[in-house]
Amino acid sequence: HQAGFFYGNFDSIFKKHSGKDLSYNNFLDIDSAINLIKDFENEPPTFAILKHNNTCGIATRNQIEDAYEAALSSDPISAFGGILTSNQIIDMETAREINKLFFEVLIAPNYSDSALDLLKSKKNKSKWNMKSHFKSKSYTTNWNQLLIVK
Repeated sequence: HQAGFFYGNFDSIFKKHSGKDLSYNNFLDIDSAINLIKDFENEPPTFAILKHNNTCGIATRNQIEDAYEAALSSDPISAFGGILTSNQIIDMETAREINKLFFEVLIAPNYSDSALDLLKSKKNKSKWNMKSHFKSKSYTTNWNQLLIVK
């Protein structure tokens, strides 16, 4: 992975819970993931999986676990090593399913305590949550102009 640097205060947008440093591709994928999931901010539980700036799956269901499973079923091969994002809090049931997949980054509004403990057990997977002021649909990232390759 190519090292990347975010010019700005990434911590003002996200809170890191665990995991490794982000690569250049991770930053690009996170930008795409956030711009996609923010369209579902006030919608029923929605889960999206992206890899290399492309959506592998997205689904809306009554429960976030069901949304995750439906999104994953769209393209489980491409989802491997992808960026996962949700518009809902990740609960323990969903965390158990997510933990079966190798992913680079998981972004959600928040996590239940038990879900976060389980997800933190995989050290190289990065877990983040969006801070509330970033979730507004009026915010547009355009990170391509802010990323610097090391």
